[in-house]
Amino acid sequence: TDGKQVKDKSNPTGTGKHLNQSGVYEWPIKVAYLSEVQTSGTEGGSTLANSTVVRTLNTKVDPDGIVTSLISNQFTLPAGTYDIYATSPVCASDRARAYLYNVTDSVKTILGTPNYNYAAAYANINSIVSGQIVIAVSKVFELRQYTLNAHATNGLGVAGASGDNEVFSIIKITKYR
Repeated sequence: TDGKQVKDKSNPTGTGKHLNQSGVYEWPIKVAYLSEVQTSGTEGGSTLANSTVVRTLNTKVDPDGIVTSLISNQFTLPAGTYDIYATSPVCASDRARAYLYNVTDSVKTILGTPNYNYAAAYANINSIVSGQIVIAVSKVFELRQYTLNAHATNGLGVAGASGDNEVFSIIKITKYR
């Protein structure tokens, strides 16, 4: 770089640096986006009563190559420190919550915000998953969604049907070390 500081809208210091778990500011290294993208008019899918589903992830924008694979809705990250920000919609599910799941270690890694969406209401409500993970070796992850009520066809999101692609779950991954 030319030594100039870069502004980062997500950082209140305005320096573009990020405060890590050790309380040290460091520059973000790389950013990747994973999402579920469907053709216009395609609904998000069905939910099951008192159950958890794996969210579809079928699109990767990763110019720096930090996500080493995206296969069958699972993504692999190499060792490092990552900020994860994800959104995952539900519709008419009553109570719901998304979370990042570490498949390698079989543990919930980051819990998302809980939601309540009246079962007769047809509105998308997003669970937000936000946090930092530090992994010493490569791990496989997936985005999961718990719902209390079953809702066929669009329980995992109502299509906008605007002529544009439908975008449901989105994950932003920022790697720091």
